[in-house]
Amino acid sequence: MHDQPRWRGHAVACVAAIALAGCVGTSSQHPRAVEPDSGPPSKAYGRAFLAEALHTYRFIVDPDITGPVQQTGMRLVAAIGADPAAIHFFVIDEPQPNAFAIPGGYIFVFTGLLSKLSDEEELAGVLAHELGHVSYNHFFQDQNQILAMNLATVAALLLSRGNPAALAFGSGASYHLQLAYSREHEAEADAAAVTFLRRAHYDPSGLARFFRTLEVYERFNPPSVPAYFTTHPGVSERLGVVENMIQGTPPRGVESGAIDWGRVRASLGVVPESPSPSPRDRYLRGIAHMKNQRVAPAIEEFRAALAVEPRNAAARADLAWALLSDQRRDEARDEARRAQRDDPHLAEPSVTLGILSQDAGDHQAAIREFLAAASNDPYDPTTHLRLASSYSALGDSTREAYHLGRHFRLSLMPGRAAAAYQRFLNAPDADPETKRAVEQELALIQREGI
Repeated sequence: MHDQPRWRGHAVACVAAIALAGCVGTSSQHPRAVEPDSGPPSKAYGRAFLAEALHTYRFIVDPDITGPVQQTGMRLVAAIGADPAAIHFFVIDEPQPNAFAIPGGYIFVFTGLLSKLSDEEELAGVLAHELGHVSYNHFFQDQNQILAMNLATVAALLLSRGNPAALAFGSGASYHLQLAYSREHEAEADAAAVTFLRRAHYDPSGLARFFRTLEVYERFNPPSVPAYFTTHPGVSERLGVVENMIQGTPPRGVESGAIDWGRVRASLGVVPESPSPSPRDRYLRGIAHMKNQRVAPAIEEFRAALAVEPRNAAARADLAWALLSDQRRDEARDEARRAQRDDPHLAEPSVTLGILSQDAGDHQAAIREFLAAASNDPYDPTTHLRLASSYSALGDSTREAYHLGRHFRLSLMPGRAAAAYQRFLNAPDADPETKRAVEQELALIQREGI
């Protein structure tokens, strides 16, 4: 098994555990929440909440959306020296502009919030703030009260729609607990966020811009205040505090991220509208069309963008995928090969070429392409599913089991991932080094619940 992917350390393990694939959905493979029985109480509650959330929310599994969230989050985690295997970032398909953290290092961002962010710095501000709550172990103001509640009540509080800040239960009591942080907690999280952003070489003014965006939203949507305001009160006041914190201290050593935020927004359905669209506008429109399965207009937009910018490898890679989706295989192959030559670090051309090889029955060639794609993009579990398919066609059940395990874990199906990994461990020809890595992953699934 010499070509078997090797373990790349805790950071990649954590990113892999929370990266998602190309659509939205839920799975019936997740166990229901259970009472905490081992490990730190915060981790046990977080793990149990996550199991419940996987049944309740629709988790985004499009790596064009989740990948940037993981990259930004892990950059912050690395900068503050936290354990990357213990912090998890998720994207949930909900229209409210909301984000929240729960005990144990589980951070959730709603698509409604992502669609309102203008750039990576604003996203970093959101995640840094939630990491502040995690680092201070903020949750309910009354820890004794939460410990006296069963997990079904906790999950109901956290997962409720509408007004999650107040729920009435059978006892007649009304709990105002949904992340009802005090001013002191919010001030601590904001101060921590500014520090974290500077350590990660992000411009902390992104946090202030984020607050301004929410302030405008609150002004024009008073009847239905989004969850972010019920869970994070005093936005206007906190905006002023954050602005004072960063005033007079220009960012030092700010590093530009490699994230294409326009692509993120296009994947969420936010596209530029202009009577005279630029090549960039047309490219983003093409992305939005493809996300909605509108293949013909996507091809038209990609070709228009390439007519002006023929060396745009990303647009050419997306054109190749659109052509493949339209069953224009020869054209797809030509465009994918050219995109691969122009930018060998793109995963998409390798995926297209791998599928073409797979369809032609050349599974060895398909495996080479899919392994290259997985190396360039660790956020797409469907690549591992395709690898499993080709290894199965070649009669290699050991590698098939390994890549099925990767697929299921990346797709947030921990139960099925564990079963596939166990099948890999039981194989007599399992590579010893990969075996040790899988054993570590199984231990993480048990500890983290994902």
